[in-house]
Formats: sequence, C-alpha cells, structure tokens
Amino acid sequence: MISRMDLLDLARKIEANLKKEFELVHLSGNLMDTIQIIPSENGFYVDIPADMYDLQTWFDKGVIVYTGDGSYAEEVNKVGGFSKTHTGYVEYAIKTAINEFLKEKGLKVKEYVEI
Repeated sequence: MISRMDLLDLARKIEANLKKEFELVHLSGNLMDTIQIIPSENGFYVDIPADMYDLQTWFDKGVIVYTGDGSYAEEVNKVGGFSKTHTGYVEYAIKTAINEFLKEKGLKVKEYVEI
C-alpha cells in the first residue's frame, strides 16, 4: 500500500513536470500558473484549470481576463497549443513523475504498459 505522503510526493512530481513543460515555451503562463494539487479522501488530484481568457486583451494589455468558457488544457494536450510543442504534455508529465518516484524509492516496474 502506498502512503498518503508518497501520493502527495507523486502529485508534486506530476505538478513539477507539468510546469517544466511550459517553463520556456508559453503564451501567458496561465496554464502552468493555475495548476494545483487538490486533496481528496483517497489521495490527491492534480488539477489543470487553464481557464479560457480573452486573447485580444492579453495581446493588447498583457492582462488575463477570464471569459468563463471552460478550460483549454486538454486542447493544448491534443494539438500542442499555439506553438504546437506541447502535444501529449499530460501523459509525458505523468510518466516522467512515475519514473522519478520509482527511481527515488529504488523500485522497478515488473511490466511496462504504454499509455
């Protein structure tokens, strides 16, 4: 059984890898700035709100004004964002975090399954 502290450690690793993905290439930084870890009864959720915002206001004034039209996080995951460089960023961050966690714990995976 994995401990709650280990689950939090893994969630933090996922969060760090998500943020690292957008460290150099991003439009406003909104996606990485809104990532949060949310505790739950069974562990933790890594939430990527990435709320939609008015792009014209961002380009004109450098200010984020949310539109209430949902999130663009999954769309960036699918198409890579405006730069086209972030395709599959969620899966990559999770895989990387799991590998880091296993290495730190001195554990090995018996069977590897591609996501």
